[in-house]
Amino acid sequence: MKAVVVDQAYNLTALAQRLLKEGRKLDLANKILGAVDARSIAVDLTIALEACDALAFSLDNAMQQPANFRETTEAALLSYLVILYARATKSSSDIRKQYDPRPKFNADEKQVHTELCDLRDQAIAHFGRGGSYTGDWTVELAILDIDHTVRAAVVTRRLVVDRALLYRAKAQIARALEIINPLCTSRINLFIDAINAECVADPAFHKEVSQHPLNIAIFLARIIHRTVCLGVASVA
Repeated sequence: MKAVVVDQAYNLTALAQRLLKEGRKLDLANKILGAVDARSIAVDLTIALEACDALAFSLDNAMQQPANFRETTEAALLSYLVILYARATKSSSDIRKQYDPRPKFNADEKQVHTELCDLRDQAIAHFGRGGSYTGDWTVELAILDIDHTVRAAVVTRRLVVDRALLYRAKAQIARALEIINPLCTSRINLFIDAINAECVADPAFHKEVSQHPLNIAIFLARIIHRTVCLGVASVA
């Protein structure tokens, strides 16, 4: 079907949400939202992979800033990439349907997946020792120090950066992206096919779409990761 080019964008997510609320065209609505969910997961993983590269660069290149600033930045990047990975591959949400990549992981990848998710759940997002993570993420002790005087204190040791963990995480994130990217393409093509089919079945379908105009220039003005649409849909 020949595409109709118009100087206007429309919010298909808003259309899908309205159709679900109204109980109409449910297959189309679910296919639209399914594509959005898959793409959202892929973006989380893409940003996590970029955080890996940023952390590796910081570790390999002495930044022109005080050491405590650099350590804080590196710790933040490590926590960020772990949180994004776990959010993309494990966390459930009322807003985004989850995709579980574990059936496609091998045994080693499943182990790293568990390690990263444990770190998020039991050390970073919530206080704990890190679960299956084998390093000393947090160690806190009450001590009695006897030198010239006797002093009691509480001492804390927090892991700032684990370079070996970074390497494992980067490989794991790249593997998860390798799994999710084809799913994104498939789901985008499915909803585009569904839109084209709807145009054939319902000559007034363009009126449904036109209820949700979107100023795409404003929407994309202040973002880093821009969605690439695959395929052509015709809404005459």
